[in-house]
Amino acid sequence: MSSEPKKVGRRTFLNYAIAVVATGVIVGAATYLAVPKEVTTVTAPGATTTVTAPGTTTIKTVTTTVSEGKKLSPSLYCYMHSVHKTAIGDLTKLFKFIYGTEITIDTNTQPYLQNKIITEASLPTGTIDIGALTEMDFTPLNVPLLEPLNDYIKVAPIENYDDIIPSLLTMCNKGGVQYGIPIRTGTHIIYYRKDLFEKNGISPPKNIEDIYEIGKQFKGTGIYGLNMIGAKTRIFHYFPNFMWAFGGEYFSEDLKEVLIDRDETVAALEFLKKLYDDGILPPKFLTIDQDEETTIWQQGMAAMSISYTGRLVPFTDPKSSKVSKEMTGYLVIPAAKGREGKNHVYGGEWSAVIPKNSQKKDTAWEFIRFISHPVCTLLMALNGNDPVRVSTYNESRLKEQRPAEFLKVFNESNKIAKPALPAIANVEKIQDIIATEIHNALMGQKSARDALKDAKKAIEPLLA
Repeated sequence: MSSEPKKVGRRTFLNYAIAVVATGVIVGAATYLAVPKEVTTVTAPGATTTVTAPGTTTIKTVTTTVSEGKKLSPSLYCYMHSVHKTAIGDLTKLFKFIYGTEITIDTNTQPYLQNKIITEASLPTGTIDIGALTEMDFTPLNVPLLEPLNDYIKVAPIENYDDIIPSLLTMCNKGGVQYGIPIRTGTHIIYYRKDLFEKNGISPPKNIEDIYEIGKQFKGTGIYGLNMIGAKTRIFHYFPNFMWAFGGEYFSEDLKEVLIDRDETVAALEFLKKLYDDGILPPKFLTIDQDEETTIWQQGMAAMSISYTGRLVPFTDPKSSKVSKEMTGYLVIPAAKGREGKNHVYGGEWSAVIPKNSQKKDTAWEFIRFISHPVCTLLMALNGNDPVRVSTYNESRLKEQRPAEFLKVFNESNKIAKPALPAIANVEKIQDIIATEIHNALMGQKSARDALKDAKKAIEPLLA
């Protein structure tokens, strides 16, 4: 941001309305841009733009504030995950309708997404104006490459900023400096086929070991007992659910000691290998990514799935899934026997960031605060995004879309959720070491104990 912050003027408010189809589906303004007679055109700052169509009613008015005298760039380039692009949806067209800025969102998967953002941010000039990073990416080496946002928040604040879940803001705040704005959260839960469980007289798992016993009952049926992402690039997010269930940890609380080879974590890896070896998990588990995981569930090929809360919408989308919400149950991932109430589950967030070498920082900030508005947060949630605002969970539209049982499990899981790894130096190398050794054990190349001992040996120098 410029050294002399611009003042916000009352004359430069832009007001617009979000239209809602009579059937109850919220629609972005871009849906109606092809019908000019249905749109009131913005003619000057301060005008009100109401987007309507036959059979719609206006329910919300959004006010966005533009710094006086600010001219936004005609284009903006964002580099994000596909889940963000899906969630943002037609809000890019609505932003263009109001501000005249063309938004391009290109996508990639983890960790290639973050690697490119950080690599480009280290160059004298870059092409990325907004990137998306997870809680683990705000490391001591990465944050100097990102634009500090404190001045932006002060000069052109996000609507109802205090409504954003505080713990998520903390994950991308270093030393009192805000480097990211949360746009997506999520935690891991168990989805299970309630219809199949009831039909076969099966009770949901009460402890982690029950997953194996239940999974065995589906062998030979064409249905996998458990579905889960196991690809090397992502397994370090999923293994901690088992590690914490058995009472293990990667590190001591002060991050000075590597604990990954302790008995509890060895037991967790041996249990995961048992699930894989005995066919409870799919044969191609070690290559399953998010798309494949979703397809397996949608095709009705899994009795249980450990996945993000954000997968509810695609998992039960009537257009693409054979499994409806009515057929699905939800559970907090349980601890091992004797450890009830002592578990953690994976939980994290994605934040929008502005690389320090972006040439369009003001425009980037305007788009971030636009998609962070309470109404836009709701629209993104209805596109399947787990919202980052407390108030969104009380919205009737969200409650209509997400079953009460799901929201209860979501809230309970959030209370015990924590990141897979802390945002420390060398975290990328550490997660690669962990993933490699987990795969070594699952493929039978090493015992679980030897794999985790080797992981400890490789990680220890990186903490020095």
